[in-house]
Amino acid sequence: MEVMSTTTVRIVHAASRHADLLSVSLQSGIRVCGLGFILAGISMQVYGTTVTEYMAEAQKFIDQKKYEHALELLQLAHKQHAGHHEITNLIGVLHIELDQYEDAERVMSELVVVAPDFARGHFNYGEMHFKQQNYPEARKHFQRSLDVRETDETGQTLFKLFLCDLLSGPSITDNHPSLSSEPDVKNPFSYYARSAFLFHAGEEVEAREWLQSAYDIYPLRMNLVYLDSLVTLGWVKAEKFHEMQAILDKRRGKSLAAEDEELDSEFELEAQVESEEQVTERLNEIESILPGLE
Repeated sequence: MEVMSTTTVRIVHAASRHADLLSVSLQSGIRVCGLGFILAGISMQVYGTTVTEYMAEAQKFIDQKKYEHALELLQLAHKQHAGHHEITNLIGVLHIELDQYEDAERVMSELVVVAPDFARGHFNYGEMHFKQQNYPEARKHFQRSLDVRETDETGQTLFKLFLCDLLSGPSITDNHPSLSSEPDVKNPFSYYARSAFLFHAGEEVEAREWLQSAYDIYPLRMNLVYLDSLVTLGWVKAEKFHEMQAILDKRRGKSLAAEDEELDSEFELEAQVESEEQVTERLNEIESILPGLE
């Protein structure tokens, strides 16, 4: 029976406890969810601990914004584990983040061919085209991503589709379905759609009022998923995004520290239990060789 080391246990534990927290941003760029992709790769354990270790090391580099080092590691992992779609997808995402669009095109175009039903691959291929302002092509892959998953609880893909229509199609009017829909308690789609519409129309003050409402109502992490697109379009300054990201990282760091302390306590308790069992066993042995008391 193979026993995982303490380090491996901690890595897998860290992955599982973040899965829900980061699930809303599993598709966007490194700024928001490179971390989410990495953790998703860890928790899958499709190819065992080797892939897990690669992902964990790449995570460290991404946290330090050393994207080139993360890319080198993942390319090595890809050579050893060809066909691992999550690794290929991450390589493409890193190329996009580094503005290496020719490499990103090569990686992502191949990925969507060999894995036509891999939704995140289509989403990130769409994101590559979106950043290059090729909105019709971006829309095609965003739509494919949505078709494959058949659901979009975060509203992120719908927002991307709306932006592509806003920026490339016929003029969107105020009675567009995305602008007249009721707000959803699950995501801030309607607020960001309205804000984007106003930014595009040059109504910056009112657009920011809608953004502020979204900030006040929805979780910070969910706002960041949407805000990333507005930063890409130049409607929101990157500094604002980084400021909010820093707040989220600080909160996450405190949460991780607390959970790590709890995990350490669990390991210590287990060690104590084992020690007590050993002591009891030893006392029983001693008692068995002592003469009985009258």
